[in-house]
Amino acid sequence: IGRINHDAIKAWFDTDSENLLNWFCSSVTEENYISAQENLEYMRFKDSFTDENIEKDKKYVESEFPDLFQYDMNLFEIEIMENIIEVLEEQLKNCDNQLKINRQLNQRLSSELSKFSSEEIKSHLDRKTAQEICLKSGNKLDEVNNKSFDQILKYHIYLNNYEFAQDPEFISHMDIIEFEEKFADAITCLNALQNR
Repeated sequence: IGRINHDAIKAWFDTDSENLLNWFCSSVTEENYISAQENLEYMRFKDSFTDENIEKDKKYVESEFPDLFQYDMNLFEIEIMENIIEVLEEQLKNCDNQLKINRQLNQRLSSELSKFSSEEIKSHLDRKTAQEICLKSGNKLDEVNNKSFDQILKYHIYLNNYEFAQDPEFISHMDIIEFEEKFADAITCLNALQNR
C-alpha cells in the first residue's frame, strides 16, 4: 500500500493472527489509505478545529445565512424547488412537443408555399402567353376587319354608281348571276365574322 514496506506491516501487527492480516489486506486500499501528505494537512488544520472556533464559525454562518441550519425549513424549500423543477420539466416537455409540431407545420407550410409559388409562376406565364395570343389574334382580326371594311366600301361605291349613275359601270366584267352568287357568299362570310 503506497510506499509502506513489508517489514513495517510486520512491526505493526502480530503476524500470527491470520484473521487480522486478512482483514487488513481486504480493507485497507489506496482509496481509504491516508497518505503522509494528507495526514500533514490534517494536522495543520486540526488545531483550528476547537469547540470555540467551531462555535464562532457557526455563529458567523448563522448570521450570514439565517435559515441554513433550520432543517424543516430547508426540507420544505427543497420540496418547493423539486415541485418547481417538476413543473419546469413538464413545461419543457410541452415546449419540445410544441416545437416538433411547429417544425412539422413549418415544413408543411413551406412545401405548400413552394407549390403555390410554382403554380403562381405557371399561371403568370400562362396568362402572359394567353395575352400575347389574344393580342396577335386581335391585331389579325383588326387587319381582317379593315380589309373587309375597305372591300365593302369599295363594293358600296360600285353598287351606288351602278344604281344611281347615269352611265352605270358594273363592278366587274363577270356575269351578273355569277356576281350575285359571289356577293351572297361574301355577305354570308361577313355576317359569320360579325357574329363571332
